[in-house]
Amino acid sequence: MILDDYKTLLTLNSAELYNNLYNDFDSYYFTTIILIEKGLHVEFRRALSKASTLVEQILRAEYPRTLAYFLEVFIYLI
Repeated sequence: MILDDYKTLLTLNSAELYNNLYNDFDSYYFTTIILIEKGLHVEFRRALSKASTLVEQILRAEYPRTLAYFLEVFIYLI
């Protein structure tokens, strides 16, 4: 885990990462649940795709509780 002087998380190439990655991921996945319950399959796939694109960025950020966070979200889907 790489932090700058202000304790902002950085990627390997020194780009800043913020906690909003988790918030966005969370929002997309909870949106998918609502969409699938309403039978909106096309919108469901789009929201799921957007959430999936964030996975790599979240993994690269190396947050300490990433695995627990992913498990929590996926269990909620069940």
